[in-house]
Amino acid sequence: MTLWENSNSEPCRAHLKQNCRATPATSLCCLIHGRREVMFKSRSRVLFLVFAIAACLGVYSTISRRHYRATEKLRLEREYLSWDWTDTPEEIACQRAPTESAQNPIPALVHFVLITEEHKDAELEFYQYLAVKAALLRLHPEAIKIHTYAFDEHNEWWQKIKHRVELVIHEPQRYLQTLDGRDHKLRLAHQTDVLRLEILREEGGIYLDTDVYALRSFSSLLQSPKDLLMGHEGGGRSGLGNAVIVARPGSTFISRWLKKYHESFDDRPKMWNHHSIVVPVELAQQHPDEICKLSPSTFFWPTWSSADVALMHQPIFGDGLSALERNISQYGGAMYPNQLAYHAWGNIARRDYLSKLSPEFLLKVQTRFNILLREIYNTEI
Repeated sequence: MTLWENSNSEPCRAHLKQNCRATPATSLCCLIHGRREVMFKSRSRVLFLVFAIAACLGVYSTISRRHYRATEKLRLEREYLSWDWTDTPEEIACQRAPTESAQNPIPALVHFVLITEEHKDAELEFYQYLAVKAALLRLHPEAIKIHTYAFDEHNEWWQKIKHRVELVIHEPQRYLQTLDGRDHKLRLAHQTDVLRLEILREEGGIYLDTDVYALRSFSSLLQSPKDLLMGHEGGGRSGLGNAVIVARPGSTFISRWLKKYHESFDDRPKMWNHHSIVVPVELAQQHPDEICKLSPSTFFWPTWSSADVALMHQPIFGDGLSALERNISQYGGAMYPNQLAYHAWGNIARRDYLSKLSPEFLLKVQTRFNILLREIYNTEI
């Protein structure tokens, strides 16, 4: 690049046009201006590279997170085919009603948590309305509470159940402080994880995710001599699902669980469900007297696999339809003998199925999910 090309000074340009040889003073003038422009262009290139690298790292992080979840999901879907789904003697005993009623039964309270991002009111969607209504009709609780930060009370589905449900407003808990003094900004899912444990520690009762549909009474669970009951998520028994938790107030197990969040919370993508699913398994191994572990089929069958989620929402005909209707009639609203609830795996099913659900679709289209929930929708409360 020549000095002429570098210069942005009119006096320099005029002088160079008139003189083949620049004087030392004018040459110095042109050189200074030229270097300034080169420096400006260099700085611009550096800034561009910095922004480009930052953008690439952001994209890479997002892709890596999605890739990890996709590959982990695929690995688990392959693995679950080899799992042993047979109920263990311990699991059978946990679900069976004790011979004597507990002197201090677990409260017949049902809790849901429905929170949103900042400055937004939570909206009760149709599939969530069905979950609340199922709890009212099948569990016969003393009270049902929806815990939230902010809520749209004009919502049409809320209007249908507000006379039977209590709305509880909480201060947002968007950060978690660990023992090392760091504040972690919590994703909504993790905020819900912590809030449900704090509610159960204080009040006790039954916590349900808003995509969990109670199908039969939990009365035998409420009489358990143990202070906490949870169901295994899969036949591998490597995770206890926190979508359904039954607990006495003041549960020591829940206190230990909350303490783990403050001791070692890790929000890296590969650890996204560690504290909600894996930590209770680890605590159960250390303190088996504080928890009763239920069969995977009590709450979490069919599974979260793509094939099982699709199975629940695909049309069913002929012998399959007849068999399903017989089972629901025989097992008091459930699909099989020891099922007490169905978890619809909303993080997987919401986009393609649950968010598109409507009363018309529920009543007209024969799917396993629709048939399971149809009576609940049609019953007056």
